[in-house]
Amino acid sequence: MIAAAALALALAAFAGASFAHAATHTSGALKTRTVAHTTVHVSASHNARHGARTLNDSHTCPGGWNISRWTCNAAHVLRHAGYHVGRSEEGAVKIIAAHESGNNPGAVNNWDSNAAAGTPSQGLMQTIAPTFRTYKLRGHGNMLNPVSDIIAAFRYAVDRYGSVNSVPGVQAVRGGGAYVGY
Repeated sequence: MIAAAALALALAAFAGASFAHAATHTSGALKTRTVAHTTVHVSASHNARHGARTLNDSHTCPGGWNISRWTCNAAHVLRHAGYHVGRSEEGAVKIIAAHESGNNPGAVNNWDSNAAAGTPSQGLMQTIAPTFRTYKLRGHGNMLNPVSDIIAAFRYAVDRYGSVNSVPGVQAVRGGGAYVGY
């Protein structure tokens, strides 16, 4: 019981939710955790094998620690914040992450002009700290958390380019050209 509750708390924390409005209900082997209007159904044995989560809008994210899961979770948060995030936008995020960090959420760029100015690009989407702080959402303040970094980078791209699909590097790659940083 304690391990299952800890697992539910860990999954809710990964979703970036607030524990102030949390409740846990137990029904057999299935745990339901409601946190800030997001329900996470947790089967300890299933998550131990796959790490998948089902969210209250019937959106299932893939298991594992990878770009597909991070993008899926960020898309869910962004949709709840009022952003349109379809498959095209998820694909654009994956293009940016692959070219900016090689899909490495711990990447830090210590050699470019941002680093020379004292604000190295960091994380999956290679945001700089001032940009991350401006575009992060409440509850998603860890720049090296890949979901939080996707959220901030997505919001920045919408603000700067009108859409993540309009980022010059995304358009270049989709047109058969070379990626251009954003």
